[in-house]
Amino acid sequence: TFIAPAAAQAADPELVFDSESILANVKSRVVADGSVFANATELAFGLLGNKIYANILMLGIAFQKGLIPLEFNSIKQAIQLNGAAVEENITAFIWGRRYAVDPDAVSEVAGLAETSPLSLEQKITVRTDHLVAYQNAAYAERYTDFVAKARACEQEIDAASDSLTTAIAENYFKLLAMKDEYEVARLYTDGEFEQKISDMFEGDVKLHYHIGRNLIHTEERNTDRLKKRTFGPWFMSAFQMLNSLKGLRGTPLNPFGYSADRKRDRKLVQDYEQTVEKLLADLSFDNLAAAIEIASLPANIRGFGAIKGRSIAVAKKRESELLAN
Repeated sequence: TFIAPAAAQAADPELVFDSESILANVKSRVVADGSVFANATELAFGLLGNKIYANILMLGIAFQKGLIPLEFNSIKQAIQLNGAAVEENITAFIWGRRYAVDPDAVSEVAGLAETSPLSLEQKITVRTDHLVAYQNAAYAERYTDFVAKARACEQEIDAASDSLTTAIAENYFKLLAMKDEYEVARLYTDGEFEQKISDMFEGDVKLHYHIGRNLIHTEERNTDRLKKRTFGPWFMSAFQMLNSLKGLRGTPLNPFGYSADRKRDRKLVQDYEQTVEKLLADLSFDNLAAAIEIASLPANIRGFGAIKGRSIAVAKKRESELLAN
């Protein structure tokens, strides 16, 4: 059931593949009884650290369901004769067999078990912690103070409602945590990336980094495609240095802050704060639904560069229409 990102989605962030429709088409063409639908790609990654074992995992599911007219030893021997990642492929096959018997237990081991959705308070806490790591405690406090003000205003209108607060908590966070050069550096150097590489590969690993704007600015003007340059393992040191300088973000000393993209990001935050302040000042039960839609518009801003610019234009147009009414 895994939906792989398509190249077309890079050019059109609004493009969404309807997985339910795809599954419905499959179900209409196969025998329903005994059919198994599994996110084998994520299962393989969660269980074995590599998505490449998805196919052999699915083979294990089919075998356990009695759909492969061979004995286990025959399949095991075939894997051994093939000689590629023998132990891992046999393990993936066995995990597939287990999934066919108890999918919930295997999903839990893979870290894919369904969990209860976070409460609004929990979401705010998670995002606050993220903003502390993203910039600092003062930056996170800017977020929590703004959300708290929104909550107080909404509670005055409807004590049982938190939809506007939720919309602001989600969308204001998105704008504050825009992925810029410093955030890219932080994500590469916070230890999680290196742990993932360690989990996926054994032995000495040599990494190469494909870097585009704005670190190494080689954008093809008037196009949606960006040229990138490749740098060797030494570039991790550059990321570490850049991460240590994230305190420059938002100051005149930030060398990246003068680019069109970063100016646009700052303006998005400022515009959102001003718009929400106006919404809160005039908030009533009658315009609450419109306020929620306006506060949710940043969710439609996606992509980078020219693609992001187009999505901003669409969101701004919709905002103008809603405010006019």
